[in-house]
Amino acid sequence: ELKGRTMHNHFIQTAVDMGLPAAAAMIGALLASLWHLERMRRGHRDDPFVANLAVCLQACLIGYILTGMFVSIGTIELPYIALAVEPTVRHRRRARALLQSVRPVPA
Repeated sequence: ELKGRTMHNHFIQTAVDMGLPAAAAMIGALLASLWHLERMRRGHRDDPFVANLAVCLQACLIGYILTGMFVSIGTIELPYIALAVEPTVRHRRRARALLQSVRPVPA
């Protein structure tokens, strides 16, 4: 047995370790997050920062789902952080100010 290795499917591993309700809850949370991000993307078409952030988070979650199906490493936890991310007006203002401060000044 190799240390740190698990089944090839993270979702089946979750079901084996914690039961079917936990696996269903995890899959439900992923799908609900994708759905919420899609609504956010469509609702903020006038704000490219929010729309682009929603697309990036969707890509992150889809990448996690695909990776979770085929990778046998048990420590793929970054998407749980992505599930908790939801940009607020204050965060958007701070991010815009930061981006404006690092953009090159036109000559």
